[in-house]
Amino acid sequence: MGELLTSAEFPKKSAFIFGHEEMGISFDPSLYPEIRRLSIPQYGRIESLNVSIAASIVMYEYVRRRRYGGREQQPVQHSKTRTTEDKIRRNKHQLQREPEQ
Repeated sequence: MGELLTSAEFPKKSAFIFGHEEMGISFDPSLYPEIRRLSIPQYGRIESLNVSIAASIVMYEYVRRRRYGGREQQPVQHSKTRTTEDKIRRNKHQLQREPEQ
């Protein structure tokens, strides 16, 4: 078990090493004392994740913290949504300006 991902501090420049589910990493971690082990909090009876899932979760958390400084992420307004809203506003504005015949 390592330090929980949710409470771990990451340096600005970080590298992540992901090991095999059963065999772990292919080198002796005691030779590299600066390498820290992380664990992903899990609920239920599952004790391990597929390495691609684990990597996705760790990368997401790292990027989220770099981008938002650890704060909650603000909802993203996609350009398609913004464009649709703009079209609706323009149409309403044009309808108000057009003289009735």
